[in-house]
Amino acid sequence: MKIIADFHIHSKYSRATSKDINLDNLARAAKQKGINLLGTGDFTHPAWYAHLRENLKEAEPGLFINKNNDNGTRFILTSEISCIFKKNDKVRKIELIINKINLDLLKKKEIISIQDIIEILGVKLIGVIPDNYKIIIASNVGKPIPFSKDKDLSSVFINIAKRLTGEKIPVTTLNSENDSKSENLWNKVKKTFERK
Repeated sequence: MKIIADFHIHSKYSRATSKDINLDNLARAAKQKGINLLGTGDFTHPAWYAHLRENLKEAEPGLFINKNNDNGTRFILTSEISCIFKKNDKVRKIELIINKINLDLLKKKEIISIQDIIEILGVKLIGVIPDNYKIIIASNVGKPIPFSKDKDLSSVFINIAKRLTGEKIPVTTLNSENDSKSENLWNKVKKTFERK
């Protein structure tokens, strides 16, 4: 089955959008246009998120259907992040630090991989900070992680600082092989549609 997708969707809570946007109308319009996979858009907006929680149910891992009106359209949770802005008449690009990546969830493939995040956002990655209790403890007692006795953890922050000053240091996680072996997000979506 061919995947026709539109991930650039906004909710009715975005500026300059129709107040009639809801999952029923999105699915109906998608069906009319031959689109079978839609982003939800704006899933971080509290009111839209409540609408999504109330009306979506998981059909396959990471893909949802409208539980009140399933016309075959699948939804994937999306939100827009602006990674380019203009300041003083110059276009600026944002560099990304992935904060608190959970390596256990990554290993189980329950979250998208670091490579998927880079591909989706199209921005330069300058660091990956693990979800680690030592970071929480250090911030609570006011002790900077770079001065920690845990050299693996301190190197994460030291290397981010070095990259910010222009040094060419490869970005790694504390357990990089988990991310490199993670199946690409788009291949997962493709497999789901091939089963139909």
